[in-house]
Amino acid sequence: MRGLPSLAPLPGQKPQSKENRMLIAHLPVGYTVTRLYMRNQRDNFVLGAGLVGSVLPDIDLIYHVLLSDGRTPHHAYLTHIPIVWIVICAIMLLAQGTWQTTIYRAFLALSLNSLVHVALDTPMGGIMWLYPASNKMIYFFSLPKAPPHWIVTAMTHWTFRIEIALLALSTLFLFFQNKTESNE
Repeated sequence: MRGLPSLAPLPGQKPQSKENRMLIAHLPVGYTVTRLYMRNQRDNFVLGAGLVGSVLPDIDLIYHVLLSDGRTPHHAYLTHIPIVWIVICAIMLLAQGTWQTTIYRAFLALSLNSLVHVALDTPMGGIMWLYPASNKMIYFFSLPKAPPHWIVTAMTHWTFRIEIALLALSTLFLFFQNKTESNE
């Protein structure tokens, strides 16, 4: 079965032997980034778009797991290519003032959080930051693939503490944000 062209692996991409994923930090960090972007404005539509953007690049997991049988690394798909989100963010910034404010802010929150998602995946998952000049995956740490499952391996590796720290920072932000709002 042929996949969608927009989700197909990039030409010349070689399979990566060790691919790891961030498990729990995308949504909390996406919430924090969106609330910082919104400042003191309350807009659930923009917040929702930011949260969708914080996990949107992982939509390629549907193709990766169901249609490709995991043959191609999930970070080799178009949704995990930084230049895609950089271009979308640039277009959004250039389009400022041409759309209704709420729609504009929602699309910018979505694309900005998608770019943040890709940045969060870089340390352990590998991202092609130099694409289209290079298909090389850039990452800092590699987790061994060990039984019983990659999730257990990821959660017991020291790098999972980075995710716990991001979760804690997002929780603190939420706590202080709510405390500030209740005092106003």
